[in-house]
This record gives sequence, structure tokens and C-alpha cells, in this order.
Amino acid sequence: MTLATAKVISLRNPLKAFVELKSQIDELKSQFKAAKEKVLAEMDGRGVDTLKIGDYKANRKFVEQSRVDTKAVRDLLGDKTPTTLVESVRLTVI
Repeated sequence: MTLATAKVISLRNPLKAFVELKSQIDELKSQFKAAKEKVLAEMDGRGVDTLKIGDYKANRKFVEQSRVDTKAVRDLLGDKTPTTLVESVRLTVI
């Protein structure tokens, strides 16, 4: 077995795990969203922002956030728009 073949073989398991874990994460996100929507619907139905069921207590808060409209800033300043370069690593395995 060549060194290149050994490296390929050693990466199979991590890549397989990556794909399987990504699938599990997507499924858990879907289940989390469904559970959240069900609790919020129940709160809406009861007209409450706090719901206590057994050992669990759910609190709902409405939060406002202020964000800069970057498109409007770009439209106003054009090429003089201050920017910051942000780098990240994105790994996609199919």
C-alpha cells in the first residue's frame, strides 16, 4: 500500500462521520423547530407568554433588534463604503 492510498483510507471514516453527523444535525434541527412551533402555538392558543408544564417552564419574549441596512449604506456611499474582510472555512462533503 502506498502512502497516498493509506492517506485516502485514513480519511474515509472521518468523511463518512462528517456526512452522517450533518444528516443527524439537519434532522435534529427539524425536530427542534417542530417542537418550538408546537409550544409557541400552545402559548398563542392560551394567550400566555409563560407556560409551566410539570418540571418545564417556557418563557416567550418578543425582542427587537436594530441592524444597519448595509444596502442603503452602499447606495449612499458607493465605492467609499467601509468594509471589513472576514474569512471563514466552509467544508462541504457530498
